[in-house]
Amino acid sequence: MINTENFSTVLVVDDEPVIQETFKAIFNGHFKVLTAGNADEAFERIDKNSVDLVFLDINIPGANGIEILRRLKEYAEDLPVIVVTGVESEILAKEAKTLGVCYYISKPFDGPELVALAYKTIKGEKIIK
Repeated sequence: MINTENFSTVLVVDDEPVIQETFKAIFNGHFKVLTAGNADEAFERIDKNSVDLVFLDINIPGANGIEILRRLKEYAEDLPVIVVTGVESEILAKEAKTLGVCYYISKPFDGPELVALAYKTIKGEKIIK
């Protein structure tokens, strides 16, 4: 087992367990990964851990991803967020960018690209895509 003690921590907020497990597999050896299936779990993880980056699914049952994004930015303004979505919407993309997301990417995603985006974002290279 890899010791993740000195790794940056990534929080994946997605209601699909298979997506959560996919992120864990992709980031294995790169980041410590926390997961949350809803907004309440996400804020609980942020309260109890030092989170360096959030990957946020925009479509979460029972919660609007944009509303979660607003709450995240109010709660921790400087916490970088990358939105991941399975639904293309220019309106949502514009709103997310207005709220300060670093990237807005679509599912399916490329594993190595996610790792590269995570490293860039944690280093402060916030380029909207």
